[in-house]
Amino acid sequence: MRDICLNYCVYYKPGKDEELACLGFLVIGKMIEEGRVPDLSKHRERAGAEAEKMLAKELCTRCPFSPDDCDYILKEGDAAPCGGFVVLSGLIQERCIAARDVGETIGRIP
Repeated sequence: MRDICLNYCVYYKPGKDEELACLGFLVIGKMIEEGRVPDLSKHRERAGAEAEKMLAKELCTRCPFSPDDCDYILKEGDAAPCGGFVVLSGLIQERCIAARDVGETIGRIP
């Protein structure tokens, strides 16, 4: 799972507080646990603007890093999103999941 951070997140710093995790990371973990996502080893392309807007509504508004510690939200999309957002965006782009699936999964995270 930490490969998601290493490969997709520009904010990830290996060895620095490994306990921190964005909500996207937690959602992906839950979806993997539930067997709802395909192989995450392949590179993913981010979704288009409309899909990312829907994802931000479902994910970013509920993330503990938003709005104070999230450059993507603070700069209104003019900064890189977290790795969890990138991977989820790619899954939406590939039609593996829908933005609403993210919101529903958040409700099942303890």
